[in-house]
Amino acid sequence: MTLSKFISASAIALSLSLSVACTANSADTSGEKTTYANTYLKPGASVNYSYNLKSQLSPGETTTFQLTLKEYYKAGDLIVNLDAEGNIDLFAGSRQASFDMADSDEHVIDISFTPTANGRNYINVQALAVDKSGLSQPRVFSIPVQVGPFVAQKPNPNMKTMKDGSNIIEMEAQEEIK
Repeated sequence: MTLSKFISASAIALSLSLSVACTANSADTSGEKTTYANTYLKPGASVNYSYNLKSQLSPGETTTFQLTLKEYYKAGDLIVNLDAEGNIDLFAGSRQASFDMADSDEHVIDISFTPTANGRNYINVQALAVDKSGLSQPRVFSIPVQVGPFVAQKPNPNMKTMKDGSNIIEMEAQEEIK
């Protein structure tokens, strides 16, 4: 092994051991919440969610389910706004909630609504993490609500299957160059 290869291999080994040591030392073992989530993938607020909504509902059936938000901040407020899309009447008490993020990292909201017609609808959720200085970061997601039986949509009659198996729709277009 030449001297330059030996130095390069030693430098790589040293940098790896330092990065492992830094990672181990940066772990929070005090039991407090950490600032950032390990599973954080998208830009915006570090907020994950889960819910226990039934998979299929009937029109006129009033339903209540729980939305659980898990955030990864030590302080500030979590402001949650909900809005319904489609044929859903969201109860007034289910439209907004606010939580102090210093109290706990999990927050539960009871959401009550009544669907009015069959179809696929959505409850839109905006979670806004606001720190003590007023800086805010949003997390926006939608909860699908299936009312009545799922009905597959008819494929477009202009759809063609290519040799590679992909589906395309060819449409005529007219181009104007000015």
